[in-house]
Amino acid sequence: MLQKLKAIVNNLPLKHKIIAIVVLVDFVMFGICSVFGLNIVIKQNNELLYENIAKSLTFSASQLKTVLTEEQRILTSLAADSTLQSSLALVNSAGGGDAVVRSVAFRNLGNTVQSYYAQFVSGDVDFVSIYSKSMTVHSNTARAQQMTGAFVQRLKKEAVAADGRPVWINDAETGELYVTCLVRQISPFTLDTLGVVVARVNTTSVVRRCVDYGGFFERSCYALSMPNDDPLYVSPTLPNGIDAADMFAANDSYRLLTTGEHRYFCVTGTVPVFGWKYATIVSYDSMFAAKRASVLTYTAVLIAGVLLSILLCGLLINQITRHIDKLIQKMQAFGENEATLAPVSGDYSARLDEIGVLHRKFDKMANKIVALIQTDYTNQILMKDAQLKALEAQIDPHFLYNVLASVNWRAKAIGATKISMMVEALSHLLRATLTNSADAFTLKDELSLVSDYATIQQCRFEDRLTFSMEVPSELLDAEIPKLTVQPLVENAIRYALQEDDEACDVSITAARSAELLILSVSNTGSQFPPNILKSLEAGEIQTHGFGIGILNIQKRLRMTFGEPYGLDFYNTAERAVAQISIPYKPIELKQ
Repeated sequence: MLQKLKAIVNNLPLKHKIIAIVVLVDFVMFGICSVFGLNIVIKQNNELLYENIAKSLTFSASQLKTVLTEEQRILTSLAADSTLQSSLALVNSAGGGDAVVRSVAFRNLGNTVQSYYAQFVSGDVDFVSIYSKSMTVHSNTARAQQMTGAFVQRLKKEAVAADGRPVWINDAETGELYVTCLVRQISPFTLDTLGVVVARVNTTSVVRRCVDYGGFFERSCYALSMPNDDPLYVSPTLPNGIDAADMFAANDSYRLLTTGEHRYFCVTGTVPVFGWKYATIVSYDSMFAAKRASVLTYTAVLIAGVLLSILLCGLLINQITRHIDKLIQKMQAFGENEATLAPVSGDYSARLDEIGVLHRKFDKMANKIVALIQTDYTNQILMKDAQLKALEAQIDPHFLYNVLASVNWRAKAIGATKISMMVEALSHLLRATLTNSADAFTLKDELSLVSDYATIQQCRFEDRLTFSMEVPSELLDAEIPKLTVQPLVENAIRYALQEDDEACDVSITAARSAELLILSVSNTGSQFPPNILKSLEAGEIQTHGFGIGILNIQKRLRMTFGEPYGLDFYNTAERAVAQISIPYKPIELKQ
């Protein structure tokens, strides 16, 4: 595999190799820098988002601390109120048994509780209650009675344990938040326990008032918990799949949470003084979509930059490689026709770089080769001409025709019909082959030669040879090179009869397919070897002289009509078929 890849790379044009190197360098450099830069941008965006949310949360936590501190202050003020303390001291004393005293004390306590309850921001506190040994007063009795006796005892116990400090308690079963404080006698300063004041804080109202930044962030949610992780408040719009535990589980200052197809940005912190934990999540979908759009845009710009660099590099490289391409064109053209040097645009005579040197050296070498070829070709032509003239001097065609005519006349005189037929056919055959006429040669002329040749061979082999032609008369005007079909007939008879004692049937057929003329010479008694043309061209078959004739026919057909046309050999049934395919070009027949 590696060798194949190496071969492919080695065979690439120089221009493509240089462009491939440029593209590789572009992608490596741009890719590394882009990924590194994109990560920095994304991280900075997340840090910026964290800072904005953290600022809002810090402000909310400060607000929450202020509200809680104010509620503690009101509650401790209530616990230190002189009216409340005197009334509690009175009912806790022996006089508490007097109904009138109890009624006055109860009324004073109720008025005091309502007075302080009114100091809380509307909706922040559900009720305020006072518990003493012999009396209980509520600002809202119905709501206060929702507490169980066990939880009330817990509130009292926690207040005593706090030793006068306000203490915040969360009811895990109901999720309600309470603040309680021990009431001790101040005047006189005995610090005797008079009772316990309790206020139930409406966590939802407090949190919603303090955490008012929903307009700045899309789909924001908030959660608040005690230091012991008891949840105080969880936004009712918390997304499915995310709970308060997920929000408080973050060890870092911020992190990303994913549920379904949505993403959320989570930030955590603590409320000053109280140490309560808070966490908020805001929708990260729009920011993620913007980030993804930025990444896609960044990638598109990167790809566009790489493509532009490839285009520019290609244009610059082309200024070098096009001159090399011209040199290759020269070489290819010269390789196809060594007799001439193909003209190529561009003057390289004055160029001093490597390209100019290559062009000038090749032109000089090619011109020398052309000169040598032309000299050698001229010498060969003169030699051939001399040989032909010597041959013409040795054989006088007219003398030969006269002798054959005399033999034909003698044969007829003595009644030798077959000899007369053979001599007459030979005379016609020699006259056609030795005549150097410039007239166009038609299929009719070629079949006449074949008929004379077949006559001679039928007289020779008698009943062993049968010969037939099926050629439509409308195809007789087709142009065909001289001595194209006759050598094929000669080949069929030679290999079928001279090497075998069996009879031989030779048939010539012609047909037209669109603009194509197809001639077939088939015979019995022999078979063609597979790929005979390729084997002849490669010298793999011993031809006994005739293979040169087949190759000669193939070359003449392709020189006359072009590369797609020529000979084809195959076997069908018990016959060997030689087929000629040439374009149909009619020529006016001679009368």
